[in-house]
Amino acid sequence: MKEVNTGLFVDVGANLGWYSLNIAFLGNYSVIAFEPVATNVNLFRKSICLNHFEDKIILLPYAVAAIHQICKITNNPGDLSNGKIACTENEITIAKNEGKNIFDISVVPLDSIIA
Repeated sequence: MKEVNTGLFVDVGANLGWYSLNIAFLGNYSVIAFEPVATNVNLFRKSICLNHFEDKIILLPYAVAAIHQICKITNNPGDLSNGKIACTENEITIAKNEGKNIFDISVVPLDSIIA
């Protein structure tokens, strides 16, 4: 089996960028990472800079789904992981009733970015 050491890695729901950073470190890979939570995006950007991967990783502050839309992301207070996208009023109402943090996010189709 031939080892491939170049290519494009797409990280959807990148969180703090663990996979993206490791792939960028491995070799001649380009990375496109999607992460809609602003706190995670800010921390991930710092990691990109600290590792000098500005030319290897493109970080986009979006969630990915079938259509362009504005949705909400919900998570527990103080929890940077386990975010859940809520696009219906029912999902948003449930999240409010559970005391979740609720943030607006932009959602894009993957094929609108990578064609």
